[in-house]
Amino acid sequence: MDTVENLVNWPGLDIWKEKIDINQKIDAEYIVGYSTGANWALLNWKKNKNSKLILTMPLAPKRKISNWFLRWIKHEIFERSKITKKRSRCFPYIFRGIINLIKLMQVDPLPIIDEIPKDDLIIIRGKNDNHFFDNEAAEIIKEKKIQLIELGKVGHNWNEKIFLEIEKIVNG
Repeated sequence: MDTVENLVNWPGLDIWKEKIDINQKIDAEYIVGYSTGANWALLNWKKNKNSKLILTMPLAPKRKISNWFLRWIKHEIFERSKITKKRSRCFPYIFRGIINLIKLMQVDPLPIIDEIPKDDLIIIRGKNDNHFFDNEAAEIIKEKKIQLIELGKVGHNWNEKIFLEIEKIVNG
């Protein structure tokens, strides 16, 4: 649960900080969603069907919340998200974020992914993401013949490689 300004230099919606209507039509060629935000982007696409999607490590396939929680614990042990002063400004929104997180974890993203035209969807994953968008999830996406970009030496945490890959896609 992080803010757009902590990750990228392009405009975005802070679904963790602000109450944003999932039905809100977004006027953009691309919607980029990262982790649980990718699941939010899928729900928004399902309502509006108006943009291309770049999903970075969505929470897929659907799993029990307890399973996601165990995966988060392992992630924190092995990959750990760094809490910087800038990121700590998200703490006042933690309760709203947890409520949104639980709601988004109950969504099965795969049926929505199946509806999206293959030319309008790209999924990016870190090859070292062993906790959220793991090898099992990658195999499911490959079987569906959806474009999957796998980045070496990248785990689940957002980093410069992911940012540069998205910039390359958006800017052609």
